[in-house]
Amino acid sequence: MKRVPIIATIILSIALLMTCKKENDTPIEPVIPCGTVVGKVLAENWKTQIPRATVFIDINGEVYLTESDVNGNFTLQAPVGQRVLNVQTGAGRIFKTQFDVQIAKNQTTTIPSGTLKLLQTQNLAYIVGQYDNIQAIIVDSLGYAATEITLLDLDNLTTMEQYGAIFLNCGKQGLLSETKYQNLLAFVQNGG
Repeated sequence: MKRVPIIATIILSIALLMTCKKENDTPIEPVIPCGTVVGKVLAENWKTQIPRATVFIDINGEVYLTESDVNGNFTLQAPVGQRVLNVQTGAGRIFKTQFDVQIAKNQTTTIPSGTLKLLQTQNLAYIVGQYDNIQAIIVDSLGYAATEITLLDLDNLTTMEQYGAIFLNCGKQGLLSETKYQNLLAFVQNGG
């Protein structure tokens, strides 16, 4: 009866010895040489700073990422080499830009001031309201383009789908029909 515990102890000891590694058996992770990129993200008007823009470099699926601060400034550390700097807001569907940058080891590369402007990649639309004027912010303040549409345009999903975003200002008179609600729902579900 005393043999069972001895055999169990021997098997357990062998298993432990087989799973333990010496410190010098641990693989050494290669150090990737990196540099730093700094810059400022601006709107189309070249003067409005864009806070919380996503700034990243994607190297074969490995993403190096940061976000611009309240003044549009960012600092990004990434591997050395010729890289494509991506800048976007949201998912990058409506506003984004790219910039080629050479990153040098242990050095800071400064993107020249006024270089990183978020470009509008989709059409925008708005419906005039009584209280809000989002179009004044989009067009006058930021310098982007937006088309005025009416409530009647919400009856046609094909018309709506030519826009990346539709802004409904508050205080628009009139109730929306079931068709308009369904079209708005479909528009949003399809990424608008």
